[in-house]
Amino acid sequence: MKFELLILHIILTITMACYQDSYIFSQNASFKEIILPQEIKTINALKSNHQDELWLATGQGLYCYKNDEFIRYFDNNAADLYCINIFEFDKPGNIWYGTYNGLLVKFDKHKIIKTIDIKAFSKTDNYLITSISIDKEDKNKNNEILLTTSGGEIFSADTITDEVKNIKSPSDGTIYAIQYGYATTIWLCTSDGFYTSNRNWKWKKKSDLYTAYGLYENEDKYWTIGRDENKKAVLMLYYNQNFEGDAEKFVWRKFDLQKLSNLYIRFYQMGFTSSEKIWLASEIGLVRYNPLNADVIEYKNYRDSQLGAIQNITIQNDKLIWMSTSGKKLFRVDLN
Repeated sequence: MKFELLILHIILTITMACYQDSYIFSQNASFKEIILPQEIKTINALKSNHQDELWLATGQGLYCYKNDEFIRYFDNNAADLYCINIFEFDKPGNIWYGTYNGLLVKFDKHKIIKTIDIKAFSKTDNYLITSISIDKEDKNKNNEILLTTSGGEIFSADTITDEVKNIKSPSDGTIYAIQYGYATTIWLCTSDGFYTSNRNWKWKKKSDLYTAYGLYENEDKYWTIGRDENKKAVLMLYYNQNFEGDAEKFVWRKFDLQKLSNLYIRFYQMGFTSSEKIWLASEIGLVRYNPLNADVIEYKNYRDSQLGAIQNITIQNDKLIWMSTSGKKLFRVDLN
């Protein structure tokens, strides 16, 4: 009798888990456009933090949106310091952002407290900072920030000494992102593939990933979106396949994206509302993907018009998503 009860308990547990997963995935997404301040021309980057604040990087300054109000940080006398293309939060919550003209800036308590100029170390005249990565692992004790530019260059900047190093890129193509990864690994996503390196800067290329648009961490797993050898959209997972207590063994797994309406679309960013709910910003709109069953839902329209390309996405919590289009549009997406 005890054995039968145990079997029944297991069956009910699995059934409820499947039901809850199905319920979460069936949630309706409701869109609301947020009217931007008139001076904003386009949103270059978008991130939320633990204080329920939404931060926007624009060519017209840094903005914080909270309680239905926008706060602008901009100085007309130092406009070059506020033409912002990309930003990241560090462990204490400071913002490090990259400008159009090659400045790495630390922003703290509503003011600029440090600037690092990379132009003197560049071999091109394309200084636009396109990606930033901050090592947030306490055990690594690393003070360097990695960044890339529109000129295809890679730099490291020491946040204590302000020393800047120009690092040779393994790719002649477009660099989409650089990132501190698992342990001491550094990952580089480019138009001609995905590269890995340790801190020795000896790059290795992953052979079956033709293009990598970005790599994102979620619950100690790492996801990358890009194209395969046939130039079709591909989603790949890098994870530890061993059970707890065993030696770590990280492996790659490829996921099926065949249900996409267009297998050749361009992706921009990725976010997660749970371990199995992936949200993809793409040139056709917002895409929701469930890796458990390969289901795809595409959100292409808002009211009677097309959303257009979604270039930025940030997840505030499991029921709230923020996204911006390639034009001057910001949306709040609530999951009911």
